[in-house]
Amino acid sequence: MPEVWEEDVTTLLTAERQAILLGDFEAVLALSVAKENLISQIETSKLPANDLARHLGRLQDNQTLLAAAMKGIASAQTRLKELTNVRDGLTVYHHNGRTDRIANCRPAFERKA
Repeated sequence: MPEVWEEDVTTLLTAERQAILLGDFEAVLALSVAKENLISQIETSKLPANDLARHLGRLQDNQTLLAAAMKGIASAQTRLKELTNVRDGLTVYHHNGRTDRIANCRPAFERKA
Protein backbone atom coordinates (compact mmCIF):
# COMPACT_ATOMS: atom_id res chain seq x y z
CA MET A 1 0.00 0.00 0.00
CA PRO A 2 1.48 3.35 -1.02
CA GLU A 3 2.21 5.87 1.68
CA VAL A 4 0.24 9.11 1.85
CA TRP A 5 3.16 11.22 0.64
CA GLU A 6 3.45 9.04 -2.49
CA GLU A 7 -0.16 9.74 -3.39
CA ASP A 8 0.46 13.45 -2.77
CA VAL A 9 3.53 13.42 -5.02
CA THR A 10 1.67 11.58 -7.78
CA THR A 11 -1.31 13.93 -7.57
CA LEU A 12 0.91 17.01 -7.49
CA LEU A 13 3.06 15.96 -10.45
CA THR A 14 -0.02 15.03 -12.49
CA ALA A 15 -1.66 18.38 -11.74
CA GLU A 16 1.58 20.20 -12.59
CA ARG A 17 1.83 18.38 -15.93
CA GLN A 18 -1.77 19.27 -16.82
CA ALA A 19 -1.21 22.93 -15.89
CA ILE A 20 1.94 23.10 -18.04
CA LEU A 21 0.20 21.46 -21.00
CA LEU A 22 -2.72 23.88 -20.69
CA GLY A 23 -0.40 26.88 -20.34
CA ASP A 24 -1.89 27.74 -16.95
CA PHE A 25 1.25 29.20 -15.43
CA GLU A 26 -0.62 30.69 -12.48
CA ALA A 27 -1.56 27.16 -11.49
CA VAL A 28 2.05 26.04 -12.01
CA LEU A 29 3.14 28.80 -9.65
CA ALA A 30 0.54 27.81 -7.06
CA LEU A 31 1.60 24.17 -7.37
CA SER A 32 5.24 25.14 -6.86
CA VAL A 33 4.36 26.37 -3.37
CA ALA A 34 2.62 23.05 -2.64
CA LYS A 35 5.63 21.21 -4.10
CA GLU A 36 8.02 23.08 -1.79
CA ASN A 37 5.87 22.18 1.22
CA LEU A 38 5.74 18.53 0.17
CA ILE A 39 9.51 18.43 -0.37
CA SER A 40 10.13 19.85 3.10
CA GLN A 41 7.80 17.18 4.57
CA ILE A 42 9.66 14.44 2.69
CA GLU A 43 13.04 15.82 3.79
CA THR A 44 12.03 15.78 7.45
CA SER A 45 10.69 12.22 7.22
CA LYS A 46 14.15 10.95 6.14
CA LEU A 47 12.88 8.55 3.48
CA PRO A 48 15.34 6.37 1.58
CA ALA A 49 16.29 7.72 -1.83
CA ASN A 50 15.01 4.65 -3.65
CA ASP A 51 11.47 5.45 -2.41
CA LEU A 52 11.64 8.77 -4.23
CA ALA A 53 13.31 7.40 -7.35
CA ARG A 54 9.96 6.16 -8.68
CA HIS A 55 8.83 9.77 -9.06
CA LEU A 56 12.03 11.11 -10.59
CA GLY A 57 10.96 10.35 -14.17
CA ARG A 58 7.71 12.29 -13.82
CA LEU A 59 9.54 15.18 -12.23
CA GLN A 60 12.08 15.26 -15.06
CA ASP A 61 9.28 15.08 -17.65
CA ASN A 62 7.58 18.09 -16.06
CA GLN A 63 10.87 19.99 -16.00
CA THR A 64 11.37 19.23 -19.71
CA LEU A 65 7.84 20.43 -20.51
CA LEU A 66 8.33 23.59 -18.49
CA ALA A 67 11.65 24.35 -20.21
CA ALA A 68 10.00 23.84 -23.62
CA ALA A 69 7.13 26.15 -22.64
CA MET A 70 9.59 28.83 -21.53
CA LYS A 71 11.51 28.46 -24.78
CA GLY A 72 8.27 28.80 -26.74
CA ILE A 73 7.31 31.95 -24.85
CA ALA A 74 10.74 33.46 -25.50
CA SER A 75 10.42 32.59 -29.19
CA ALA A 76 6.98 34.21 -29.37
CA GLN A 77 8.30 37.36 -27.67
CA THR A 78 11.15 37.56 -30.18
CA ARG A 79 8.74 37.11 -33.10
CA LEU A 80 6.39 39.81 -31.78
CA LYS A 81 9.32 42.19 -31.37
CA GLU A 82 10.41 41.51 -34.96
CA LEU A 83 6.89 42.13 -36.25
CA THR A 84 6.69 45.39 -34.31
CA ASN A 85 10.01 46.51 -35.78
CA VAL A 86 8.84 45.76 -39.32
CA ARG A 87 5.53 47.54 -38.73
CA ASP A 88 7.32 50.67 -37.50
CA GLY A 89 9.82 50.77 -40.34
CA LEU A 90 12.58 48.99 -42.16
CA THR A 91 16.30 48.88 -41.45
CA VAL A 92 18.41 48.94 -44.61
CA TYR A 93 22.14 48.96 -45.35
CA HIS A 94 23.86 51.60 -47.46
CA HIS A 95 26.54 50.67 -49.99
CA ASN A 96 29.17 51.72 -47.42
CA GLY A 97 27.76 49.36 -44.75
CA ARG A 98 26.01 51.98 -42.66
CA THR A 99 22.46 51.20 -41.52
CA ASP A 100 19.50 53.49 -41.92
CA ARG A 101 15.90 53.32 -40.76
CA ILE A 102 13.10 53.95 -43.25
CA ALA A 103 9.82 54.77 -41.53
CA ASN A 104 6.60 53.35 -42.91
CA CYS A 105 4.30 56.00 -44.31
CA ARG A 106 0.87 55.63 -42.90
CA PRO A 107 -2.06 57.42 -44.49
CA ALA A 108 -3.98 59.93 -42.41
CA PHE A 109 -7.00 57.68 -42.64
CA GLU A 110 -7.57 54.12 -43.61
CA ARG A 111 -10.20 52.99 -46.12
CA LYS A 112 -12.06 49.85 -45.30
CA ALA A 113 -14.24 47.89 -47.66
